Amino acid sequence: MKKYHLLDEDDDYFNEYADTVKYDLLKDRLHWQHQARKEIYLEYHFPDDECDFD
Repeated sequence: MKKYHLLDEDDDYFNEYADTVKYDLLKDRLHWQHQARKEIYLEYHFPDDECDFD
């Protein structure tokens, strides 16, 4: 299972990438998608200590 860790470094890298996009509409869409993905991840993320596999 692939885990996504949302770090400030990832945001910095994303911002650098988004700044290279030529069209503002696409740039806005990228920022919206990135923010939505972060919100969805945080909404459905739960710490490992909540898992009880015993």
